[in-house]
Amino acid sequence: MGISGDKLTFQREFLDANNNDLLKNLGNLCQRIIKFCEAKMDGVVPEYDLSKFPALQQHKEDVDKHLQEYITNLKTLKLRAGLSTIMAYVPRPFQVGLQS
Repeated sequence: MGISGDKLTFQREFLDANNNDLLKNLGNLCQRIIKFCEAKMDGVVPEYDLSKFPALQQHKEDVDKHLQEYITNLKTLKLRAGLSTIMAYVPRPFQVGLQS
């Protein structure tokens, strides 16, 4: 069974959106985390217990929920929904960092 032009166009759109938006945002987040760890903790993340930090525990649960939704969307080939889910979430780690 061949792939129609619409499917190829959609795949290109998805890959472009993924590469141009998601990867840039996630790369930016990773870079900020690395710079913060190097500047504030000599590049070493100390051991921690999330139970002492309820806001971070809630954030972790929120991350897990969104990642599960993203994975479910991708497994069921709902690529746009998956991309939308993760793109709506990406700015949130910056907000948590600002609140801390």
